[in-house]
Amino acid sequence: MKGDIDLKRVDIAVNFQMKSEADVVSVAKQIRRQLEEQGGTTRTSGTTIYWVPRDGKEYSISFYAKGPQMRRLKRFDNLPEQDKLLKECETILRVEIRLQASALRMLGLNKVSAWDEGSAQKAFKKYMSRLKLLSVTSGVVNAEELVNLPSRLRPVLASHKAGQDLAMIYEKRTLQRHMADFRKLGIDMHCPNQLIGTAISLRRVLSPKRAIKSAPPWMIETGLIPPSVERHLPKKPITSASIKHSKLSHQVKAIGKLSSNKAVLPAVGIKRRF
Repeated sequence: MKGDIDLKRVDIAVNFQMKSEADVVSVAKQIRRQLEEQGGTTRTSGTTIYWVPRDGKEYSISFYAKGPQMRRLKRFDNLPEQDKLLKECETILRVEIRLQASALRMLGLNKVSAWDEGSAQKAFKKYMSRLKLLSVTSGVVNAEELVNLPSRLRPVLASHKAGQDLAMIYEKRTLQRHMADFRKLGIDMHCPNQLIGTAISLRRVLSPKRAIKSAPPWMIETGLIPPSVERHLPKKPITSASIKHSKLSHQVKAIGKLSSNKAVLPAVGIKRRF
């Protein structure tokens, strides 16, 4: 059957554009702090954060600053237009979701023939929604933010920003209720107040409109990204590929078992992984 390939693992990656490399690193740190509060195994390597719920048997999610990663790894040293590429990647935060065989079966995407142009986007959104990434507080309390809060939550925020241990002030059930109210406002009070600098809104920087829609033309011109999948598809059976989703810059790396020598991947463009 055409496209009858059993997929054992699929990686879906989306690049998000930030204003600066400093913002990318700051966002990564905020994500790490919140993931540590959500359970599952959290590992950090440099500016890369790995979140592995349930030992990664179903899925895992990684966040990394693309610029520092490319400067650190030697395999990127000989790429064409290296300096220009490094500059382009300085402001990119990459989010990568790794789906294992069990997740692919639950999604009904364990065969290559089951994938279409919307599959990567739907799978990415489904698993990203499992993350409860909220904003964290920063700086000293000010009148404006207090005015925007219900009166019963104002002393809670003031105490939190002053570095007080809220568990020492409020009864357990009362504190849980306050924490839940702040979560509804998009604020994670489990994370300590960030005294230096200004916290960046994770909901804003990881919104769909911040996802990079397409690669710069110069990357295609220099051959870093082939302009069309048709001229680059191999004539031999495909067992592994890196696919670029045309609309949302989803990069999918599929590792599968070939079941048919006539299989064709439902791709719209192949992207070199860098």
